[in-house]
Amino acid sequence: MEELKTNNYLKGIVLNLPESPGIYQYLNAEGTIIYVGKAKNLKRRVSSYFNREHPNGKTRVLVSKIADIRYIVVKTEEATGLICAGIFLGSIKAKGYTEYKDQKNILVRAIGVAFIILVVVYGGLCWLGACGTPYFAADMDSTALLNGLVQKLAGYGGIVVLAVAVIFACFTTAAGMIATASDWVLEWTRYRRNI
Repeated sequence: MEELKTNNYLKGIVLNLPESPGIYQYLNAEGTIIYVGKAKNLKRRVSSYFNREHPNGKTRVLVSKIADIRYIVVKTEEATGLICAGIFLGSIKAKGYTEYKDQKNILVRAIGVAFIILVVVYGGLCWLGACGTPYFAADMDSTALLNGLVQKLAGYGGIVVLAVAVIFACFTTAAGMIATASDWVLEWTRYRRNI
């Protein structure tokens, strides 16, 4: 009886999907995201999972575990960003933050920290540019200009600090992206192994 209710519920969602590009998520009975995908036509893509028998055993098992479907209509250029956001949110849930309020707090904090760092970085670059206007030509290469400004204002020690800051920024960005993607791949392969 419960399976019949779920099937009717999913059919209702699929019938009401728009024929627009977007992102869709499949959730299991516990509310965990088990699949994230993008489609040029949401209705056609999502309904393809339910309108035919799947010879691939993995797809058949995936469809049998779907308890809910979420979707977002997007322009095609927004799709990549939303997939990354879906992976990020999925990793937050995997860490145990299942309540909406907790997820929102984490996202607000992350956005706040990113905003402050960006203001400091871009504000500092604007200040450096304003200070260096009389010393350097307007058509100078941007990397050489930044190095020249830092060296003129802070000496060789400033160049070392700049180098460490750039390395640290690149490392933390790469580590964050790799950690988030690896959490998603781990969850995805764990699901695949259980088939």
